[in-house]
Amino acid sequence: MTVKGDLGEVELEVGKVYKGTKTLINSIWTITFVPLNDGRVVILDYNRKDEEGYRNNANLMKANIGEDDNRISMSVDIYDGDVWNNKKLDSFEVANPRHIFDYDGQKYAVEDVKDHPELSHLKTRLGAKQLGLTEMKHVLLFEGWIKKYFEPISLDKFKSLPVGDIVLYGGAEFEIIDNNGAVLKLKDVEDEKNIRTVNYNMFNDRGAITTQD
Repeated sequence: MTVKGDLGEVELEVGKVYKGTKTLINSIWTITFVPLNDGRVVILDYNRKDEEGYRNNANLMKANIGEDDNRISMSVDIYDGDVWNNKKLDSFEVANPRHIFDYDGQKYAVEDVKDHPELSHLKTRLGAKQLGLTEMKHVLLFEGWIKKYFEPISLDKFKSLPVGDIVLYGGAEFEIIDNNGAVLKLKDVEDEKNIRTVNYNMFNDRGAITTQD
């Protein structure tokens, strides 16, 4: 079963977990939500530390929480591209309105799905903090990572990162094309014209390193 938003432009599958992102300065905020039979959505999580949001930012829908003057969530709004510069495609009413920062870490997620039979399949996964996109096969595991987002590495390790290695930065893959010990020069793997200059603190915040085969 699928439902459409208030504007009838976006169609979502009931009971399926979705993630949407918006970029704010140097952070990516990720909304995790799931549609109900009545067309509303339950927000499960909202924070700026979701590794899946950084890693898959380019492929995830762009979304924002519509809020009232007290910062209580009223809607999940879907956009045609970046939230700040593009048209709003559709809007879904929130079934579990809370202060927008009360969703962080799935704090109330188990409580918020218990009254919705169509979401019963999520209870075990939420309780185990194993919630990912759609089916379990899509859940990203990070046991093999040697640096996660927001996780610092030593300055010596930063200085020793070799030219030619592929790292993650802000959710995209970049090749290190120069490392002078103070800053990295990174080239986007998918867009060679996109060159970033990243210092140690910036890389600790938005960078990640996976184990190499």
